[in-house]
Amino acid sequence: RIAVEVDAEGDGSWRPWFVAEAPPGRAGYVEIPRDLRACWIRLRADDGAACLTAHIACRDADRRPARNGPAFAGLARAARPDAAGTLRSLSPTRLGWLGGDGALRLLGPELRLAPGGDPGDSAKVAAAAVPAAPGVTRDAASIVVTEDGRRWRLPVGETALGDPAPGRRIAREVATERDLLNLGGTFFELPARNAQGMAKVRPVGTHGLAIGDFCGQFGLLALTGVEPGASGERIARSPDGPALWLGVIDDRWQLGRPRGAGGPWKDAAVAAGEGSDPYLLSGYQGRSAEVTTRDAAAIELEGDLDGTGLWVSWATVRTEPGRTARVEIPDALGAYWIRARSDRATEATVWLTYR
Repeated sequence: RIAVEVDAEGDGSWRPWFVAEAPPGRAGYVEIPRDLRACWIRLRADDGAACLTAHIACRDADRRPARNGPAFAGLARAARPDAAGTLRSLSPTRLGWLGGDGALRLLGPELRLAPGGDPGDSAKVAAAAVPAAPGVTRDAASIVVTEDGRRWRLPVGETALGDPAPGRRIAREVATERDLLNLGGTFFELPARNAQGMAKVRPVGTHGLAIGDFCGQFGLLALTGVEPGASGERIARSPDGPALWLGVIDDRWQLGRPRGAGGPWKDAAVAAGEGSDPYLLSGYQGRSAEVTTRDAAAIELEGDLDGTGLWVSWATVRTEPGRTARVEIPDALGAYWIRARSDRATEATVWLTYR
């Protein structure tokens, strides 16, 4: 038994809030009501308690709509050869764009795009062409990212953009030690490896846009993929036709609310007691899971509370052959990643939908 106490004014006057039961080897959670007025919270265990972990997650609700904000008007939802190409910073005062037509265009600090440069500039930009991404694949369940020998799974936000495609940049540093990851129609914020890398990835927004390349320059974010004829304050169009989208890096928070679907298993042959790959849970709302198995089984759903491998058991879903069990995942479950574990060898699907 764990007594939870609060200090309302920060003056050391503690009062009981509630008593939690902590069964051995299991995790419980409670949603902290918005009207709880307290500066501090503490826990007091009874004499029989040992080896306890208490984890508190605080976050705001994401009130963005599913659609992109007007700042992203003019970007295409389908890939176009004339809107492709490679971006590279050539100097603090020049951004180079080697377009899908093979022509080099330059953007200067006055934010005017025009043909220019020399063969040396073209070669430098070409050298930054979107590399192959052997560490990123997609299977029937979800997008798989392998980093330093560890596998992580991400939802597909836009089915048509789910597969890593040639010529589409996946990751790039756009601010100091902060990369953007563009996968499955969603932008993710990817910390540097010395800040735990993929373990702490978080979704920024699901855009559904055919963005071929992106790059930071002049404190701005440049995107390819502009529709022909599109115009606006964020569109820099060259006199010969092609255009780039330009905005501040924080404009990314005007993208649609993160959403997607996928899971750790899709018709997968699973071994008894073996955990699945971690699948991203944090940063999404309206979360639910559907679980089906070939044989009657108990599927344990576990959460990594903070991305450091602090796995706890959250729920056990008992299935019958050929029947789907549906589970709503409450917003109060603040785990970073989710994984599944079956008590027997079977074929299983754990499919998560984030709305």
